[in-house]
Amino acid sequence: MQSFKVFTKRIYAIFYVLYNLWLVSAFLIFFNKGFKFSQDLPWFFLFTTILFIAWLIKFLSTNDKKILFYADITPGEIWIYILIFLLVSIWMVFGSVTINSLQ
Repeated sequence: MQSFKVFTKRIYAIFYVLYNLWLVSAFLIFFNKGFKFSQDLPWFFLFTTILFIAWLIKFLSTNDKKILFYADITPGEIWIYILIFLLVSIWMVFGSVTINSLQ
């Protein structure tokens, strides 16, 4: 049972990083193409709902109320998640700038 709790917490942390990367990509799209209410808002609700469901599963299975990652995360793990987020975000920003400069 303990391994399921750790698995649940780590899956939530991974999805939390992916959610934040999606927010970065959404910001880049909004910056380049603008906000289209009928196209963009359903995606925001969908991904936010999935994140909430993942948090709810984590909370119900581990009693961990923390929203940012999880309560007993080690400093090494948090740095890995932050490093992955920063590297992929920088890659997306520079990729967006490169693609837009070619057009």
